[in-house]
Amino acid sequence: MTHGALAKRDRSDARHPGVATVVIADDNDHFRAGMVRALERRDDLELVHAVSDGAQALDVIRALHPDVALIDARMPILDGLLLTRTVRAEPALAATRIILLSARAEDEFAAQALEAGAVGFLEKSQSRRDICDAVTRLAPPRPDA
Repeated sequence: MTHGALAKRDRSDARHPGVATVVIADDNDHFRAGMVRALERRDDLELVHAVSDGAQALDVIRALHPDVALIDARMPILDGLLLTRTVRAEPALAATRIILLSARAEDEFAAQALEAGAVGFLEKSQSRRDICDAVTRLAPPRPDA
């Protein structure tokens, strides 16, 4: 996982061919730590950064251009919906796919997430493994895979 200063990565310069890069943003320390551990155990996913609020997430997404951003729907400073709309409005970030996470199943919110530009909406009650599997399925195809 990246620590300290963020260095912009060229999307074609993947450290591991065929591996999707992932940023996670969640203000729940316990959930975020569990997802970090789950992502780090995967061979098909590379965690590049983990943050605790939406503003940090936006900075990291702008700097690192991850393949997937796994974002909590309700975070301080910048919530998941507004973050999704902001990322979708920036052409340079068009390739980053956003998956929103929520503690509760809410059909109306799921519809709003997809309308805002998220590619998926997952409940945090799912197992970490199921969430990682969904990230793999929803990640963009890698030409070097």
